[in-house]
Formats: sequence, structure tokens, C-alpha cells
Amino acid sequence: MLKTTNLVYNSNHLVKSNTKATLLQQQISTHQAQSILHAYQNKTKYLQIVKIENVVDFYWEKVVFPYQTVLFYAVKQAKLKIYSSNNATAALTDTIPCSKLKVANTANS
Repeated sequence: MLKTTNLVYNSNHLVKSNTKATLLQQQISTHQAQSILHAYQNKTKYLQIVKIENVVDFYWEKVVFPYQTVLFYAVKQAKLKIYSSNNATAALTDTIPCSKLKVANTANS
């Protein structure tokens, strides 16, 4: 449980806090600043669970239904682990570097 009694917020910015909360806020800010938009599509007829576990202080997990596409933000060194199954247990079926799942920038300059 995160102790929040020493936190003071001003216009959604952390002004004063204990050391743990400040460190957590810095880690989140750093991760968001370095994150890139990625996309993954489940092209199977099975339910999949996708995970990112190899990034320090970051964990992401999502259930992906058959033929569903998910968008997510991750740093470039992240690896997406894909667990698939047609029964009650899921086995690791693939690991994809997120750099291969990067969404192309289509904004006009």
C-alpha cells in the first residue's frame, strides 16, 4: 500500500512527497517519455495472453481475443511474449522484439 499522507499535488504535478513516491513518479515519467506506440494482432483462433516482462520496473499483460488488435506503449528494448492455448493452460509460443511492432508515424509534417 502506498502511503500518500505526505503528498501534495498542484495542477497535477507532484510538489512534495516521500522518497518512494518521488522515485515511482520519476520512473513513470521516464518510461512515458521513452515509450513508442506499438501494435500486435492475434491472427489465431485462440485466446492469447501477451506480456512485457523484460523492462526494469515495468510489467504489462493483456488478454488478446482471436483476430483482435491491441495498441500499447513500450520502450524500444521491450520484448512481447505471447502465450497461446486451446485448453486451460497457456504455453509460451513466441517472443517478438517490440521494435518489429512499432506503429509507423503517419502524421503530416
